[in-house]
Amino acid sequence: MIGRSGARPGPVGFVGLGAMGGAPASNLVGAGFEVVGYDAAGPARTPLGARWVPSPADVARAAETVVLSLPDGTVCQEVTRELAGARDRQVTHIVDTSTVGVAAARVLSAMGPAYVDAPVSGGVAGARQRTLMVMYAGTDGDCARVEPVLAGLSDRRRRVGDRPGQAQALKPANNFLSATAHASTGEAVAFGQAAGLDPAVMVEVLNASSGRSGTSADKFPS
Repeated sequence: MIGRSGARPGPVGFVGLGAMGGAPASNLVGAGFEVVGYDAAGPARTPLGARWVPSPADVARAAETVVLSLPDGTVCQEVTRELAGARDRQVTHIVDTSTVGVAAARVLSAMGPAYVDAPVSGGVAGARQRTLMVMYAGTDGDCARVEPVLAGLSDRRRRVGDRPGQAQALKPANNFLSATAHASTGEAVAFGQAAGLDPAVMVEVLNASSGRSGTSADKFPS
């Protein structure tokens, strides 16, 4: 990827290279970014083409923008504290793809580097296929600054607000709808089976009808 100025982008940091972090980090490599990564489990998770460093502080010294993909708000605060406190740090912006909640996002936004709240939806398969939905919120300037990195993560992204925490509010709303669709589709298929219907035929018809959902289109067939 080449920036608007024609120059190659600087290194991007990535902390958290597990199931939901490794694929987006690999996408950044594929988009032409130099990726500097760290994961608490060790260097084995580092995507091909990325460079491993031994701590979040080393990530902070190597990259102006750092992407987080971590388990929860507590871990995000620990890592952000280390990024912000690193001697000779280069990091100016954090893109947090973790699901941390509204309150934690507001705390994180006040901890140091500019913070863009950017949880994702679509699972590991979506991350690998670049169809992961990145919903993000932050100030105009911060969002513009990290837009090339967001574009490197996935082909699907949407700014949803101008304050950190707003994207974190949308993420559980999405999860709620996904969970209810999963439960209701399961009940519907069980009802049909009890009446002697073939579940595979049911799902095929549902997906061509108004009962179609992400669950019927993806989770049940797979």
